[in-house]
Amino acid sequence: MEQIRYVKIPLAETRTEPDTRVEYALNVQGPVRSWTVWHRYNDFVTLAYELTREFPGVSTPAELPPKSYTSWFSKITTATGNMSGGSGSNSNAEFIEERRYALERYIQSMIMSEDDRWRTSTALQRFLAPSAKTSKYLATKGNAVAPNTSETGSVESDMSWVTPASWLSDQRDAEQIVRDVRQSILRRENALTRNE
Repeated sequence: MEQIRYVKIPLAETRTEPDTRVEYALNVQGPVRSWTVWHRYNDFVTLAYELTREFPGVSTPAELPPKSYTSWFSKITTATGNMSGGSGSNSNAEFIEERRYALERYIQSMIMSEDDRWRTSTALQRFLAPSAKTSKYLATKGNAVAPNTSETGSVESDMSWVTPASWLSDQRDAEQIVRDVRQSILRRENALTRNE
């Protein structure tokens, strides 16, 4: 897997198929390309569990935010001593936004950590990989075939994660790499010419 420069979670969407849930868009930037993967909160819980199995006894750089509004609200009211909270969909939207921000901090803390074990962990690499755009939750909800595989088990080519903007960005990055290589070759040839 390529080295990841940063991860942002700019968007949380409520989806209703096959059940009602909130999914978070993770924009992942690698050295050459960028992609977006979607995960629901349960996928983050699975990631946290896999990280504790991969690194027993070691805490992640940041804490995973709690699942429910009640546990989130109780932490806030305990810390601030404030018992007044919003009601209805407005407070739900605020909770989703706060959780989105906390999940972004959770992932960023591992990407930006001085401890390389988090960036290079197998669990995090799989979680952020372009092919992992489909939630593990959906694969275990009774689908006979995983979304990116055929009945024979072979992986099908799925380029749906490529957007026009990401393609143009990748194209610009590739052109820059070609320019850099050409410049290096020219410098080498000049150095060789001077020595002869």
